[in-house]
Amino acid sequence: FAQTLNTAYLLYLDTDRLLWTFRTQAGLPTHRTSGEAIEPYGGWESPNYQWGLLNGHFTGHLLSALAFTASATGHPAIAAKSMVLVMALAACQDKLGTGW
Repeated sequence: FAQTLNTAYLLYLDTDRLLWTFRTQAGLPTHRTSGEAIEPYGGWESPNYQWGLLNGHFTGHLLSALAFTASATGHPAIAAKSMVLVMALAACQDKLGTGW
């Protein structure tokens, strides 16, 4: 039951919302292909988080969770979500041109 619940939660999370800060810092669009604006998550992912620069911290945990879940379950949507996240982060790194 726990694996099923965790998998459902990972699929529920919106990668575009988690990538908002990365894309903003890289100067990439922060809207969906439909033109709809993407709102970042709150809490640690908020661009206005009051206790420091934790933006992206949760995204790193998500990437680990996706990798572990893909390995444990072979779930194709989890593996695909992992690849989408990695490719989006790579696009941000490429745009910045610093390797970070």
